[in-house]
Amino acid sequence: MFGFPESPRAWPLTRVMAGRAGLNLRQAVLEGWLSRQELACFISRCESCACHAPCDRWLSTSPAPGEIPSHCPNKSGLEALAP
Repeated sequence: MFGFPESPRAWPLTRVMAGRAGLNLRQAVLEGWLSRQELACFISRCESCACHAPCDRWLSTSPAPGEIPSHCPNKSGLEALAP
């Protein structure tokens, strides 16, 4: 199984935010241009963030592709990896 079952809230949020930036994190790891450790850092930052509820609300508004909220602790990292 590929994922982070120990982070049942942060893993899906990170994956969805990455998708908004045009990234498929699973594919990035499988292709080798993102290490599992780097992915774990993204998950850890999300896990320690207090904005899960604001993220849920933001995502429910169907923001434009490529857009990541300014409160996201992974914003700069995801944008740097975006195609």
